[in-house]
Amino acid sequence: MARAGGGGGGGAEAATFVVDQGGDGDFTTIQAALDALVGKAGGYVLVRGGNYSEQLLLPNVPVVLRGCGDVTVISLGGPGGAAFNITHTQEYTFEDMQILGDSVSP
Repeated sequence: MARAGGGGGGGAEAATFVVDQGGDGDFTTIQAALDALVGKAGGYVLVRGGNYSEQLLLPNVPVVLRGCGDVTVISLGGPGGAAFNITHTQEYTFEDMQILGDSVSP
């Protein structure tokens, strides 16, 4: 159910994936959707409402992570860890969600 985005000729295209814990999207976890962006020109991950307790490793591509407002919650993936691990210099955008945790790991 993945939907390829626009983009001009040649090369990898951006993608759009939907995350839904109930199974009505492309993936049930945010990390699985982020992993699917590897090898693409980046893309959108649309996260439906729910409490996602994950420790996320962001890929080396531009990503827009968009939730559904206060009903989309990304919480700290584990004790003492960061909700997000950012190991690359890319453009990351987080929209319309709550992010609970005490740090972002560079």
